[in-house]
Order: sequence, then structure tokens, then C-alpha cells
Amino acid sequence: MVFSEENNRLHHAYLLSGDKGIGKATFAYNFARYLFNNKKNNFSRINRDNKHSRLIESRSHPDLFVIEIDKESKKNKIDVNQVRECIDFFNYTTALCNYKICIIDSLDDMNLNSANAILKVLEEPPDNSLFLIISQSPKSLIPTIRSRCLELRFERLKNDLLFDYLKQTMPDIEVDSIKEAVKISQGSLGRALMFFNEEIKGINETTKNLFSNSGNIDIYEF
Repeated sequence: MVFSEENNRLHHAYLLSGDKGIGKATFAYNFARYLFNNKKNNFSRINRDNKHSRLIESRSHPDLFVIEIDKESKKNKIDVNQVRECIDFFNYTTALCNYKICIIDSLDDMNLNSANAILKVLEEPPDNSLFLIISQSPKSLIPTIRSRCLELRFERLKNDLLFDYLKQTMPDIEVDSIKEAVKISQGSLGRALMFFNEEIKGINETTKNLFSNSGNIDIYEF
């Protein structure tokens, strides 16, 4: 995507697909930071301490719109009204940057009406628009939505890469605990980080004790 943008060939919509917790949303927000900062930083070293990054962090950037489940409304799906707000967002010109970006996290959470509404936008994308669409189950999506996007498949992270990252970012954690987190993660950094939550860790310890006398059963297969 960085190469495409540098050569003025950036597509209007990208489908970021792959398992949960492997960095799709992180990539989407970092790419938004990269574009909003006029590509002044190397993509692998995004500056998080500037105006655009702070606005993104506070969910107040005028050129970024995020569609996700509204937890305060207690709904379990993204409804069509949120898509209508997105359409209204694109009716205005850019405020600070050359692009207006919409991050959808995730398309799997849309009901049929909202999915059809976003499809209409993708079929006739506004000028200078970019859609970064996250999905854990792209095969279950409306085929016409997939056909309007370029898909970027995110693979599970390798164990040695996860181990090195956790060891570097958590130097006070014992090596055995890091190894256990990597094993339970199944290639997902999100799962590995959850392991170090005290409540989750307590559940893991209890589960291990329950199966300690169960032969060769591997609890991480459950």
C-alpha cells in the first residue's frame, strides 16, 4: 500500500483480512497516521507524538471516520445509521489532509442493511476517499463488497517473532511465561497480550491444574 500510494496507484478500498488479534486494526490506524503526516515518517516508524496522531488517538480527527459497534448502545451489530453518518462525512471536503479515511472494524459486525449501504458507497467512492475494511471472515461477506476491494491477507505471526517482540517489550516477565503466552496465542499478538492480564492468567493456571493428570492432552488445543 505504501508503494501504491507513492506511485499514485492507491486503491479506494482495502479489505484487511485474517484472524482476530494479528494486527489488522493496528495496521489500519498506522496507515492513516502515515498518510495524514504526509508520509514524512518511515511507515515502520510512525510518529505517534504529533497533531495528527493525537487527534486519531482521541477519535477527533476531522478526516477520519471509524465505523464499529457502538458499545454504549448495547447493540451487537453495526446499523445502517452509522453508515449514513459516514456518507455525510464524505460530503465535506478534507480539513487537514489530502485524504478522508474510513476505517470499518469490522465488516463482519454489519447487518444486511448496513452492508448494502456501504456497498453503494464503494461502488461510487467519493474523491480522495480511502476505506480500510477489517474482516475476520471475508468468505462470508457479500461477494460484491469483496469485488470492490483489494484484499490484504494478514497471516498468523510466527512463534519466534512473537517471542522476540514480547521479550523486548516486557523485559520484566519471566521467559517461561513468555513461552507459555506464545504457545497459547496461536500466532495472535492480541491473545498473547491477553495472557498477561492477571484475570486471564488465573484462568489459565486453573485450567492447567485441571488437566495436569490427563496424560498427553494439550490444553492449548481447546
